[in-house]
Order: sequence, then C-alpha cells, then structure tokens
Amino acid sequence: MDFKRIVFIALIIFLGVIARSQEEWSQEELTAAKTADTCEYLSAIEKDAVMYLNLARLFPQKFKELELKGYYGTEKYGDYLKDSPWIASLDSTLDTLSAMVALIPDTALFNHAKCFAKEMGDAGTTGHERVNCPKNKKYGECSSFGMENGKDIVMQMLIDHNIAGLGHRKQCLDPKNKFIGLSMHTHTEWGTCCVINLLK
Repeated sequence: MDFKRIVFIALIIFLGVIARSQEEWSQEELTAAKTADTCEYLSAIEKDAVMYLNLARLFPQKFKELELKGYYGTEKYGDYLKDSPWIASLDSTLDTLSAMVALIPDTALFNHAKCFAKEMGDAGTTGHERVNCPKNKKYGECSSFGMENGKDIVMQMLIDHNIAGLGHRKQCLDPKNKFIGLSMHTHTEWGTCCVINLLK
C-alpha cells in the first residue's frame, strides 16, 4: 500500500471520528448538565428535565443540532410541530445564544413546585393561580402539561407552541437564572403536569 493511500485512509477515519463526536453529547458535557443527579428527592424524569434544560443553556448551538433538529412533537400527540414557526423561532434563538451557567437544584424551589404541581394536578387546573400553595414573587414559574419524560417537558417549554410572548422560553433561557426547582405530578385532565421554578 503506497503512502498516499495510507494518508487517505487515515484522513477518512479521522473525519469519521470527528463527525461522530459532533453527533452525540460527550461524557463531559453530560456531566456538566447533570446538576440534579445527586438529588434524592427528584425522580428520574425530573432529573432528566434538569439535564436537558442545562444542555440547552450550556451548549445552545449543539442542542439545536442534536435535540431540536427533527423534533416535531411527542409520539403521544403526533407530529403537530412539523413546519411550526415556533420551531423555527427556537432554532434562531439557539443560534444567537451564548453559553450560560447550568441551573442548580434548590430545595425550597422544589417544595414550592411540588405543592403547586399537586394542587393543579389534583384539581385538573392550569395557570398560575394558587389556592393553598404559597407564591414567592422572586422566582419565575413555568408549567408543562401532558409530557411524560424530561426531554419532552423541556422541549414544550422551549418551543412554547402557540405562546405569543414566549414567556416559558425566556424564563428557561434567561442567563441571570441560577437555581431551579421542579416537580412532576399526575393531572386529572392532562395526565401529567410539571411545575418549574427558576430563581436568579
């Protein structure tokens, strides 16, 4: 085998390795995003939601390529997001974002989220009006409905389908936010709900 052929084969292998490395999350990136993994009070789905939101915050352009590209909604609800202007809008948003800090789980925020998720879930309500749960005006709040895994919860918040002001997206991708508390509960109308509280 001549030298040129050896170099050519080596180059093909090298480019293949580079391509594969850009098609998946590295262990270092996942570790940086998994700030909730040691929180015993969070379920596996809740931990995944923190991870996916942190991936979007830490690596917005890569998140666009690996998670948003080809995402058209959940299997449960069908591909209702195909050709959605909200997908295109999030694509543009992620393109322009700089990396920001990963969110750190906070027990007090979790307790607020847990109380309200249970209250809404048991009553079958939506929105932000509380009956018995306290509200701290210092934190921002997002609520997801009908999603069954961490990625879909986060994608629902980031895409913000049919939400004109994109309030959930803005809260989730606010670089000033540093802490997160979230809790998932069954919901009599939507099957599931997840309350996400974010604090600067």
